[in-house]
Amino acid sequence: MPRPSRGSTRSTCRHRDGDVAAAIGRQARMDVVVFSVGASDAEARSNVYAGGYLDEREISKLRDDGVVGDVATVFHRIDGSGADLALNARATGPSFDDLRQVPRRVCVVADTGKTQALQGASAAGLITELVIDEATARELLDSVGSTALRRP
Repeated sequence: MPRPSRGSTRSTCRHRDGDVAAAIGRQARMDVVVFSVGASDAEARSNVYAGGYLDEREISKLRDDGVVGDVATVFHRIDGSGADLALNARATGPSFDDLRQVPRRVCVVADTGKTQALQGASAAGLITELVIDEATARELLDSVGSTALRRP
């Protein structure tokens, strides 16, 4: 979906550019979303980290706040929380509440550096289907244990 990765405020991002506002408006009608998680320590860093949208002070603040990654520019901790993070006010992606309304949410991850970000996205209830490489799957199982991933 074409949009800037970060803005000065969510309101600015949503209303300044008509194309961006229209794209963000389409988010409410999604019936499937395919995404990955971003992580500052990943081999392939997402645009929100690599694109210069955050300065060193902001990255340090995210680490101090326990942030392990993001989904569509919205930051989260390993427990899935993140609504209280000040930098999320500048996010242009859908909120986690909005994402959870989408029936199919396919997360694709192939980078062991994204394991904690994946755990956080899972804890937030954002993933209905997971496509994952073997190395990251093993890392995930080692960190949370196989029983933690089973559905009741």
